[in-house]
Amino acid sequence: RILANNPAHAIYNGKLFLAWEDGIIIKALDYEFKELFTIKQPYQKQKFREEDKKEVMEFLKTDPSTKDILEFLKPIEFPEYFPAILFITVTGDKLYCITFTSDKQKENYETLLFDLRGKFQKKISLPILWEKPLKPYPLNLYEGKLYQLLDNADTEEWELHITEIK
Repeated sequence: RILANNPAHAIYNGKLFLAWEDGIIIKALDYEFKELFTIKQPYQKQKFREEDKKEVMEFLKTDPSTKDILEFLKPIEFPEYFPAILFITVTGDKLYCITFTSDKQKENYETLLFDLRGKFQKKISLPILWEKPLKPYPLNLYEGKLYQLLDNADTEEWELHITEIK
């Protein structure tokens, strides 16, 4: 089952922020796993389209880690919708929630900012680049910047791309 379980988490200042439910629902827990509060934010579900299925299947058929075992993985089940949350992190006293909601070119992803009490602040757009279907290149946010480690196929070297968050 593709994207059947897509939990996201962040740890900051003695709190665990955990998202595993359907929708933009992030629970803040203390060090004893006592729930402190829950962040809930409405969002527009993103359809998992035929093009997405074809892209994933092509990857599974050609990637060295899956091509030889593809028959054993069948039947492959695709979701009707993408999960709401791709990634969460906390930095600079803000919780960043990167969603699967993107522009038409799938280059900029809607990101929701919350304060550390769970109050919604604003939406921004971040350029997230993908290594493989359903797997972004390694990324993190820190002190107002998006850091993403990208594989440059031409030079065969890894490059650190830094984008200022506005």
